Amino acid sequence: MASNEREIVNFCLSNGISAALYPMTYVKVLMQIGYEPCPPQPGKSFFGKPILVLPGIIGYSSHIYQRAGLGALYQGVVPHLIHKNISQQVNNGMSRYLKDSDREEEEPILDIKDFLIATAKDTASKCTAVVIAHPFHVIFVRSAAQFVGRECTYSYLYNSITHIFKTEGIPGFFSGLIPSLLYEALTLWITNVLIYTFNTVYADKGDEFAQWPPFIFNMVAQSLLYPFVVTSNCMAVTDSGLVAGQPDYMPRFKNWIQCWRWLSSRNELKRGGSIFLARRYLGPQVVVNGCAVPISCSSASS
Repeated sequence: MASNEREIVNFCLSNGISAALYPMTYVKVLMQIGYEPCPPQPGKSFFGKPILVLPGIIGYSSHIYQRAGLGALYQGVVPHLIHKNISQQVNNGMSRYLKDSDREEEEPILDIKDFLIATAKDTASKCTAVVIAHPFHVIFVRSAAQFVGRECTYSYLYNSITHIFKTEGIPGFFSGLIPSLLYEALTLWITNVLIYTFNTVYADKGDEFAQWPPFIFNMVAQSLLYPFVVTSNCMAVTDSGLVAGQPDYMPRFKNWIQCWRWLSSRNELKRGGSIFLARRYLGPQVVVNGCAVPISCSSASS
């Protein structure tokens, strides 16, 4: 198969998989911005303690499907795919442009100077991609957030672009950019530092075990920095004119630090982090007759 044909096949396959799995991404974003349409139910913790639980992806998706049909689970898929492809192409293009022509072999970098230079180049590539693709991420998040108030402002790409430009100007396309940049840059640096340390300490590079640490280190970094993702998506919605971005769902944040502090005060910096299983409700609650009961429960996450 020719190189161009292989690239086309990979492009179609990658986007096909992303589109097929999009309902999971959609539900995750709604959780991250704090929308909980189903009331918490009594449950038990691993140690048998009474707790309140919220539905995972199956129960959440089922609620959306019953309320608005299958199409609602694919609201925002177009800007999501555009964001994904632009980010990937820009990152790859910048990486090729900045690549050290003297290092043609993909070998572990053990010299600290080479490591810092290579990681700085990777950071420049990644951050450039984030900035250029971010407007489509904002549109994607707002398209998903429309479900909360049943709006249709961001139902079409062209209408979304013109609406943001008219109401918020250019800055509106970059809502939540700073925490997104911090997430990508810090994830890259933490992952690379851990890989560099591993390659320095672990001598047997041909061992099968040596293939796993980069993946594991990246997962650890992403989990550690996940609050930046939640903050970025909340900032993309706040004061956007959508119901999901207004009180009582979330305050009108002046900056991402204020948003972070608000989420932290409610112990919600990790919301949406686990979608496959029932999620623990962390809002105000009291135990009555051996069962946890919410003190107050609204459609916004408490």
